[in-house]
Amino acid sequence: MGVNVDKLRLITRPTKFKNVILPDPSFYNKSSPYTVFTKEYIQFTEKVKNFSRKHFTILSDKKFYFYHGAKQIGEQRLANYFHSKGYVIVQPEKLPLELQLNILANCENFASTVGSISHNTIFLKDKTEALLIPRFNDLNSFQIALNQVNDINIFYVDSSISMFIKSIHDGPFCYIISENLRKHFGDKVTEKYNDEDFETFLAYVRYAKSRGLKENPKELEYLKNILPEFMEQLKKRDDLLKKFGITIQ
Repeated sequence: MGVNVDKLRLITRPTKFKNVILPDPSFYNKSSPYTVFTKEYIQFTEKVKNFSRKHFTILSDKKFYFYHGAKQIGEQRLANYFHSKGYVIVQPEKLPLELQLNILANCENFASTVGSISHNTIFLKDKTEALLIPRFNDLNSFQIALNQVNDINIFYVDSSISMFIKSIHDGPFCYIISENLRKHFGDKVTEKYNDEDFETFLAYVRYAKSRGLKENPKELEYLKNILPEFMEQLKKRDDLLKKFGITIQ
């Protein structure tokens, strides 16, 4: 960031200062009618990207799926599906920052679920394709604003069936390999759902019920076009229902 670290001092006791500088926010969300960012925010992200350009190393891989995992049931299967489409699975918190930035600088096809993990799109180069999977019926206002930081091509593809949302931060969230996602990649779709979709959903239901969560009315409304058919097919699967100890009314 261009900061002279030799001037940094670790404050370990009450300390008196002549001046304290508090920077203004450069990104406004819930406190204003609009989600907006300032030119200073762009300058900040450009400084980070300039660092990655300066230390750029060419990678043979160009497609990356950034994996989140926490409070998300079925994302491992989602990641495996993207891996089958040529995406390298990245868990950014396990990598040095310099390597994360280099991956993003090399990236031509980015994918992730929507949330803090997808905010990495601000460090992508222009014209990169980003495929984002919403966690539930919200696209995340932060992400919508961040999509405008770069000139990147954003695709949102529904592939979740999250109906027991405690909160937008706590989830839990549930992912399947949806018909929409398979069609996006040109897969031949012979059936809308398969055993693994049902098993993922039942694991999600069992997890939610064990924590006393109830169906979220907003999510049921959002899923009204797919949930009835999904549940009708699931009701016929006595073997899976018995396996997970779940009864559908």
